[in-house]
Amino acid sequence: MATLSERKSASPIAGKQAEIAAVFIDFDGTICHSDVTDMLLQQFAPPEWEKVEADWLAGKIGARECLARQISLLKVTPARLRACLDSVTIDADFEPFIALLRQDFVPAAIVSDGLDYGIHHILRAHGLDNIAVFSNHLVYCGSGRWRLDFPYKNKTCPAGHCKCRRFDTVPKSGLTVYIGDGASDFCPVSKADIVFAKGKLADFCKKQRINHIEISNFADILKIWPDLFFIYSSQIKGGREQAAS
Repeated sequence: MATLSERKSASPIAGKQAEIAAVFIDFDGTICHSDVTDMLLQQFAPPEWEKVEADWLAGKIGARECLARQISLLKVTPARLRACLDSVTIDADFEPFIALLRQDFVPAAIVSDGLDYGIHHILRAHGLDNIAVFSNHLVYCGSGRWRLDFPYKNKTCPAGHCKCRRFDTVPKSGLTVYIGDGASDFCPVSKADIVFAKGKLADFCKKQRINHIEISNFADILKIWPDLFFIYSSQIKGGREQAAS
């Protein structure tokens, strides 16, 4: 099978614009099979966290406030929290996908509105701790209590991590790829050139008529990846024809 580097030279959009500037990957529900934050809350927080969740779903509070209030309810030692994180499984084809990106010198980063503590622990357990991670910062306060800091917040965005701002850090001349599954991915997909979507994100893209490639897992991405530039150019052509009709 030809690599992306070999195939892009034959692509209809070959040239500087056919370089991939960055691949941004969601974590919870995309790389790992579960939502780590929800799992921890279910095990180590009182039922009040569900009321906070309901307020967020009803639009009464933003995601950042929701997360901050929920994390403040956690009551667990670091050792017990890590033991819980050890049970989290990840997509078996995520590691081969990262290896493929590195083979082609494609920059990749995990962008999450979850917990950096959990992400780093899970990645280390799978020998993948050298991937860039942008996420909310979980801080242990002692006596089993925790708080959540938001180093990547945006005053105009209700999310804990404004994923859209990541796109401001990459060269405009290259293509950006986004991979995700849920509500925290709705906004950033509008910034990406190529979107791989599953679950709620795929449904959102369909409703909003956002060009995307629907997937179930990273195995699907690995199958498509060598032909990525051909798929992208076909989407662009299809969009132009639809606009002209």
